[in-house]
Amino acid sequence: MIYEAASDDEAFQALPQLIREACDARSVVIHYVGAEGGHASLAHTGHWSLDEIALYGAYSNHDVVLQASARPDRLNQFWNLTTDFVTPEQMRRSAIHEGFYRAIGDDTRHVLGAAFAASSGFGAIGIHRGEGASTFGDGPLGIMREVQDDLRRMLRIRSRLLAAEEGGALSRAVLGRLSTASLQTDRNGRVLALNAAADALAREGRIFGLRGGVLAFMGSRSGEMERAIRLAADPVAPMATTVSLPREGGSAIVIAVSPLTVAGGTRALLIFGATGPSSIAEGALQRHYGLSPSEARIAIDLARGGSVAGIAARRSVSEATVRTQVKAILGKTGCERQGELIALILNLPPVQGL
Repeated sequence: MIYEAASDDEAFQALPQLIREACDARSVVIHYVGAEGGHASLAHTGHWSLDEIALYGAYSNHDVVLQASARPDRLNQFWNLTTDFVTPEQMRRSAIHEGFYRAIGDDTRHVLGAAFAASSGFGAIGIHRGEGASTFGDGPLGIMREVQDDLRRMLRIRSRLLAAEEGGALSRAVLGRLSTASLQTDRNGRVLALNAAADALAREGRIFGLRGGVLAFMGSRSGEMERAIRLAADPVAPMATTVSLPREGGSAIVIAVSPLTVAGGTRALLIFGATGPSSIAEGALQRHYGLSPSEARIAIDLARGGSVAGIAARRSVSEATVRTQVKAILGKTGCERQGELIALILNLPPVQGL
C-alpha cells in the first residue's frame, strides 16, 4: 500500500486514514515545508478545514514540534515529539500555539511524527491526539518506525513525480500561452523555466543573460530587477511589481514581475513587454473586460506599480473602497491575483488596432 501511494493519488489520499487507525490517533496530516518556509498540505484525515490548513501554513516555520523533528540528528525517524522533546510549557509559549491552535480552538496535545529530508525543505507526517487522550507510547511508535524507511522512499518518489508534473504543467500553462518573452525563477534569480522568446533574449545578451543558470541583467538597474524578483518570490508576503529598463535608441522594455505560487514555495514570473501600461487605453479595458472607467484607471495604476494605499490617497477614497474595486476587476478579468492582472495588462496590445 505504501509504495502504491507513490504514484496512485487515491492510495496516497487514503494513507492518512490507515495511519490514524493503526495508531489510534485523532488526526493525521502529510505535508511539505520548503526551505524558505512555503507550506503545502498533501493529504490529511479532514480534521482541519482548508482554511485552517492555510492558516497553519502561515505559522509552519514557527511550529516547535516540527522543528524538533527536523533537526539533523532526528531526520527520517519517527519520535514521540511531545513526550521526548517539546514540553507543554514550550508549546503554550510558542507562536504557533497562539496564532494557530488557540485561534481555531484545536486541542492537539500529543504528537507522534517524523520529518523526511527532501531536495529542498522536507516532507513531514504528523499524528495527533487531543488534550484528554493518553500519550502515544511505544506501541504506535514501534508501528511507525517499522515502516518509516518505506514512507521516506515513497515520499521522495512522489515528490519527484509531482515536481516533474508540476513543472511541465506550469511551463505549458503559463509560459506556453505567452508569445512575449517569459520565464520563471526562484528567489535568487535561478531560472526554472523559460519560453523560446525568453531564450532568444538571453542569447542576445543585451537585456539579460544567464550565468550558471542565474539571471544577470545588464545596466544600472540590475539591482532593481533583483529586488523585484525577491519580492515576487517572497515566501511570506509575495508582491508584484513592474520595472522599466532602458534600451538602445531611447525606448524601454517593461517587465512585469509577478508571484507564482506552487507546492512548496513561490516563484517569480517575469513577462517582458515591449509596451508599458501608459500605452494601454482605458477604453480597451472597458470594451474587452467590461471594466468601468474607474476600474480601468485603477487597473492601469496597479500595472504602473501603484499600491492600494497610494491609489486610495490619490483618489481621496478609503483603502477599503479601492480593495473592493480591485476585487471586482479581478473577477471581470478572470485573474486570481494582482500579479496576474498586471501581467495581463502588460501583454495587451498597444492602443493602435484596438
